[in-house]
Amino acid sequence: MHGNTSTKRNGQKTKACEDIVAEIKYFWQIHTAEGTVAAGVNLELTRDNVIESIGGNRNLNDNDLYLNYQTLSDPRLNAEKTVEITFKIAFIINPI
Repeated sequence: MHGNTSTKRNGQKTKACEDIVAEIKYFWQIHTAEGTVAAGVNLELTRDNVIESIGGNRNLNDNDLYLNYQTLSDPRLNAEKTVEITFKIAFIINPI
C-alpha cells in the first residue's frame, strides 16, 4: 500500500480502495503467470475509525475525508475497509 497515493490541495494524502485492490490483483496475476509464490500483502491499517481512504462499499470521496482524517503520514485503512479489502483478496486468490 505504499504507492499509489494522491495528495489533495489541502495536503491530505489518500488512496482509493479500488486502486489497492487492483494493485493486489496485478501482483497476484504476475506471480501466477511466473509460477512464483506471492508471499504476502502489506496493508496499512488502524483500529481507529478514520476516513483516510476513498471508494469502497460506501463510495467515500475526497469530500468525506474531513469527517475523520487523522494521519500525518500515509493513509490507513479502518477496520471496515480492511475487512472489505480482505474479502476481495480472498476472491482474487480463489475466485468462485
